[in-house]
Amino acid sequence: MKDMMDILFQNGMLIDGTGKPAINANLAVKDGRIAYIGGETPNAREIIDADGLFVAPGFIDIHSHGDFTLPVYRQAESAIGQGITTVVGGNCGMSPSPCPAFYSQFPFEERAVARILPMPIGGINPGFVQVLPTEVLRPAYRETFGEDLDWKSFAEYADHINQGTGVNLAAYAGHGQIRLQVMGCDYARTATEQERKEILRLCEKTMEEGAIGISLGLDYEPGFFADDEELEAIAKCVAEKSKILAVHWQQRPVRAGKLNPQHKPLDGIMEMLELAKKTGVHLHLSHLFMVFAAEKDSAACAQDLLKCIQQYREMGAHITYDTLVSYTGGDYFYPKIGQRFQPYVVQAGGLKAFSDALKVGNYRNMVAADIKAGRHPSASVMTRIDPQTMPGFGRSMVITSCCEKAVIGKSIGALCDEWKCDVVDVLLKLLAMDPYVCWNMWTDNSISPESEVYLSQKDMAVGLDVSPINYNSTAPFPEGDYPENCKSTGAYCGFVKYLKSDLGTLEHRIAQMTGIPAGILGWKDRGVLEKDAAADLVVFNREKLDPREDFLHPQMQPCGIEHVLVQGKFALKSGGLTGGLYGKIVSV
Repeated sequence: MKDMMDILFQNGMLIDGTGKPAINANLAVKDGRIAYIGGETPNAREIIDADGLFVAPGFIDIHSHGDFTLPVYRQAESAIGQGITTVVGGNCGMSPSPCPAFYSQFPFEERAVARILPMPIGGINPGFVQVLPTEVLRPAYRETFGEDLDWKSFAEYADHINQGTGVNLAAYAGHGQIRLQVMGCDYARTATEQERKEILRLCEKTMEEGAIGISLGLDYEPGFFADDEELEAIAKCVAEKSKILAVHWQQRPVRAGKLNPQHKPLDGIMEMLELAKKTGVHLHLSHLFMVFAAEKDSAACAQDLLKCIQQYREMGAHITYDTLVSYTGGDYFYPKIGQRFQPYVVQAGGLKAFSDALKVGNYRNMVAADIKAGRHPSASVMTRIDPQTMPGFGRSMVITSCCEKAVIGKSIGALCDEWKCDVVDVLLKLLAMDPYVCWNMWTDNSISPESEVYLSQKDMAVGLDVSPINYNSTAPFPEGDYPENCKSTGAYCGFVKYLKSDLGTLEHRIAQMTGIPAGILGWKDRGVLEKDAAADLVVFNREKLDPREDFLHPQMQPCGIEHVLVQGKFALKSGGLTGGLYGKIVSV
């Protein structure tokens, strides 16, 4: 072989992203593409000994909010450090573009927005948006982050990203952000016919400029005020452009500001399945995760849901889906139970003072009565608990730390049964015992029976629902607010390391992070190891994989990822980040 290659990975175990068994072979890279796979040893400027290592396509995080953080944390270290080479942003109806008139605050921008507007009681909240004119935000954004918010359109945003970023970015345009440009702060209503036409015009424009589709966020303002006519028109618009409609289906029983106690998460999924059947749009169901957390047999319910989805497919609907790596918990998980009572904690003077107050007189009863009546002072879904809008919330959570050792490892639901009281009473009783009591979704990196069902599916992609940041960076939130979830920096390593073998082979796990998401997005040259495919690669030592989960020090680089290539260049080499900005915008 005469051609001089740029890089040769020699004698590695190649996992091609399709689910096929790994093979021992050499892989060479030239000009940003895979140029050779086989048993020969081509000449190369750099040779990497991959003996004992696995070589795979770079991981694709199909459900990310990285489009908000990449303009500030360009190196995307928390993504590169776990082998992610492409993130898919703009999910859940939220995106930083287009923003010609107004900007809808994502939690990440709290410090910038706080220079202009007071924060709501309870702090950051992805479900309630702070809206302000984009031109007003620009100076505060620059002063806070040292970067310019210098875009209005999706095309201008893409130009900003293409100046250099650590990972590739594919992005939806958020329906909520688009709706805001048309209706401004008067969005809490049905759009007029003229407004609907303008919303559709902006949807078309952003897709023509490179957005991979439109996303809906039907638990969030301003998108959840859209009526059926608006949603159907958007779906048809996306279908006409042969793009993707990614949906955060309605999970909570509040829509357009109105409470429907009878609503169940499954209802929100069924609404979207009907939309797909009616319009012919490629519907992507985001984060099938904890849909049936309140049900006794969540696994059986999940099986029934998947059968239902298959029935819609057989009727002609184009439906794909993803689930979350089940121990990430999204972007901003906070382990202390006291977080759910933040306004009361602040009023009392801290966690210790709040705990002491819960032991005196009828204060605990007063707090419980407030919360059960829906009068929790916080509007934030992160700092409140509301039995009316989220019945069953918290029952599956497990106590991970408490001075009362007997409760450690028990679920909140089990304690409800044992103590014969509801979730609110259990949480307050625990806080009276220990102000610093902690919980998590599961312990020992186990996964729920429901998640086991989703992860066993041959066509299920997995994502993280996180935002890439840089290690040891300035926290994006004010001191004392919420730390970045520690598992967001190493969850894919944990997925490979911990997932039970009976849920699929290593090759299938890799496919769920590579070939399957690439197939959903229609990419022929990404997510696979084959000649002429993009040289986005990850090389890892399976035996040394360690997510390094630590809630006290959440921004830690995982171990076991040896090399990461983006566009054929090292973003991580021999375990060390290079700081290279080789990523770009990719479309469908």
